[in-house]
Amino acid sequence: MFNPTVAPATGAAKGAATPARADPNHKTVGGVEFFLGFMPAEALRSFPRDSVERTMHGGVPSGPGYYHVNVSLLDAKNRAPINDATVEIRIEQPGFGSTSKTLEPMAVGAASYGDYVKLQKKTSYLITVRVQTPGSTRTVEAKFDHRVE
Repeated sequence: MFNPTVAPATGAAKGAATPARADPNHKTVGGVEFFLGFMPAEALRSFPRDSVERTMHGGVPSGPGYYHVNVSLLDAKNRAPINDATVEIRIEQPGFGSTSKTLEPMAVGAASYGDYVKLQKKTSYLITVRVQTPGSTRTVEAKFDHRVE
């Protein structure tokens, strides 16, 4: 899964003078850093049957087209993990409808939330992640464009 505590290498760190590219799966909104990731369920099926990766969220679903979605959250000011948040994801195929679900806290990785979703290949999606942090009454929302190849 994604580890938000490790910063990606930038061009400057490698000695290059070019600026780092923007990461389409990372956004900062309302004081919250969002990291979005998808992994094909087929990849998780290769883990040992009793591993955490195979058993989380009730087990890896069978059949084609399933992906594990992972959202990791950090406080934008101090980069502290945001645990115990309520995280909802809406997956919209523009013009064809949408589906929503509440993500579960992950057993692996602090400040990570996930579940399985079904996506179609060669399709573009608008992903909306809504977060309510502990002790707050406001909801913070980040939108991502995602394409399954």
